[in-house]
Amino acid sequence: ARHLDPQHRLLLEVAWEAMEDAGLPADRIAGTSGGVYLGIMWQDFRDWLEREPDVYATTGNGHNFAAGRIAYAL
Repeated sequence: ARHLDPQHRLLLEVAWEAMEDAGLPADRIAGTSGGVYLGIMWQDFRDWLEREPDVYATTGNGHNFAAGRIAYAL
């Protein structure tokens, strides 16, 4: 969690809030087909992490992992 991009953390929080606001409990949508679409522009946090490389830095900060992280969590 220490090396998780703050954008990813916020995306998880906002996605969860969106499901709550829509009245969709997580247990009701688990195992159903759906899609997660999003956009991320800047990677300032990744640039900062390059000064302290870590084995989890790639999966915690890659733009291509953000939608999958939300889909997995929900």
